[in-house]
Amino acid sequence: MVELLPAADYSDVYLLITREQEQYRFSVSAMQNRLDVDPHVWFTSVKIMALSDLDLDGEPEIVLDISPQANRPYSSVMLVFWDAKSQAYYLKDVGGARAGNAPRTVDIEGDNRLEFVAVNVLFNAELGGVVPDESFSPLQILRFEEGQIIDVTHEYPELVQEDANLWLAAVQNRTIALSDDYLSVRPASPEFLVTLDTYYDFLFLAAYLADMYVLGKEQEGWNIVQEMCQSDHCQLRLFEFGTLERALTVQGYIKQGHGTSLPMKINAEIVK
Repeated sequence: MVELLPAADYSDVYLLITREQEQYRFSVSAMQNRLDVDPHVWFTSVKIMALSDLDLDGEPEIVLDISPQANRPYSSVMLVFWDAKSQAYYLKDVGGARAGNAPRTVDIEGDNRLEFVAVNVLFNAELGGVVPDESFSPLQILRFEEGQIIDVTHEYPELVQEDANLWLAAVQNRTIALSDDYLSVRPASPEFLVTLDTYYDFLFLAAYLADMYVLGKEQEGWNIVQEMCQSDHCQLRLFEFGTLERALTVQGYIKQGHGTSLPMKINAEIVK
């Protein structure tokens, strides 16, 4: 059994897990302090996003959505899981972003196994994008396996291709039809994108190129980007092509595999 309970003085929230007649209690604020979260952003709400066996090991994982003050709409998604070998609970940071762009759980294949659907806001930040621009980031699909959050975006080429088509169409100032499968993992409005100022074209083109790398079509992608940037209105001239190449490298598009950090053991107060 899993519960969220407030502290007696409402200064904190506790995650209470009942397991084999023992109860483990974890401080949510202590969890937040152990991860790369702004310590000045104090959470005001926490909810259980999912309770599901994400890695099919017979043990359910707990996915928490932790949100800060209302005037700072940032959401952190954290995963709590049981490690049978060490007989302890561990904490893993799935990711965080402005509300609406943070990772969310979706059963993409209808097999009762949840993936994390997100957008790669770190890639956007490498390009110099600011927080409100986070939604203009390439699609990212993550999965929990063997104690790690791994990037499995390449396993869904149809969705990635639609994402690439969306960004390219936005630069070309045209709308396209999107499939229900794509919209179920990433709600998008082509009509809205074409209304934006051409200032955003460089973010659209960068997201398009990142998707093309995932698809193994990087040369085709570069050819299209360079062809488009021979025109006078190309906003990619606002920064060097080297910046784009560096962002693609840092975020693992040019060299396969995104970096991942080790999970952290979290200490529980065992409630007798």
